[in-house]
Amino acid sequence: MIIFISSSPFRGGAEYQMLDLIWGLAGKYEIRFLSNSSSPLRSLLPKDVGREGFDLGGTLGKFRGINIADPRNLVRVRNLGKVFLSNALQERDLVVTYDYKELILAKSARGDSKHIHFQHPEFPNWLRLNPVLKRLIVNRMNQTDKVVVDCFAVKNHLKEFGVKEEKIEVIYNGIDENRFVPAALAEKNRIKKKLGLVGKQVIGINARMNAGKGYETLMPAFKQIRTKFPDTYLISVGGGNPYIQKKINSLVIKLGLSDQVRFLGEWDRGKTPDFYKAIDIFTLPSETEGLPLTVIEAMLSGLPVVATSVGGIPEEVIEGRTGYLVEPKDSVGLAEAILKLLENKQLAIKMGSDGRRIALGNFTKNKMIDDTSKLLVRMGVRQ
Repeated sequence: MIIFISSSPFRGGAEYQMLDLIWGLAGKYEIRFLSNSSSPLRSLLPKDVGREGFDLGGTLGKFRGINIADPRNLVRVRNLGKVFLSNALQERDLVVTYDYKELILAKSARGDSKHIHFQHPEFPNWLRLNPVLKRLIVNRMNQTDKVVVDCFAVKNHLKEFGVKEEKIEVIYNGIDENRFVPAALAEKNRIKKKLGLVGKQVIGINARMNAGKGYETLMPAFKQIRTKFPDTYLISVGGGNPYIQKKINSLVIKLGLSDQVRFLGEWDRGKTPDFYKAIDIFTLPSETEGLPLTVIEAMLSGLPVVATSVGGIPEEVIEGRTGYLVEPKDSVGLAEAILKLLENKQLAIKMGSDGRRIALGNFTKNKMIDDTSKLLVRMGVRQ
């Protein structure tokens, strides 16, 4: 049996990776899903996956964290132990966690089963600045059987903070390559027509409008790009922090970009492939990342990528072959890299084609599921 524990109140990259993994393992393993009763993931699970409501508490605002001073955690630990007992978890069974709250609760409940913790991002600043909580989380990670990370950059980061190397397993995230495919010219024009962008060069970013995603860097870069290519547009999809959204909107107005910058808001996941088909260049100027799924989606869609050299992005984007890497907060460097692609369309097409080829070899959903299945076999998880 495998019990996936999720306290997440939203759907993001980690949540969809969890769902892909559950769907890929269902049928091979008996799977149960333990979450708050309001979890948005429960309705997306396979029919044969057991669902169990459980008070895991909420996350700390937008963070994946835990309030260790909350006395209700003692009750949660006790009740979680009862869940483990009621499911008769044995040594060859498995508990899977994705955030710090789940990690600490699960280890504190002291079940007999194996435990994998998925750690996708690097430690956020709020955690690095909290030595007590950081020490607790590193200690709990070292008590698991495996900490699965999605890139070598995060592995090296965890080692620096004291997680034992032998505990860490790198498994790249993967995307469904049949959903994200290059658009034929007629299809691209059809989608651009819906957006009123036929005949325009379009730069796109798919990122929540939160601190650290690089919107403050992108807007001055786009202003510089427009001096050479005035008929170029920038479109963005993704929700985010209302305060940050207001701040970026004000910056767009200040820079005189309102006519050619469009914020399309949060798109339904089913429509996301159309976003990539509507654009010609993808950019992600984040200040911190793990292994962003949006870069993989863009590569599978046959697009050249201009992104920052942070986290696992250099493991996705090959400098000068599938796109360009720039330093974070460097709006001039970002503009210059995008301009290279606007000035040479054949180069952009070739980079996009090479990017899809590399993504097919390294970053598909089936490969991620297969690599995880092999890990479970090596660990001796009961089927």
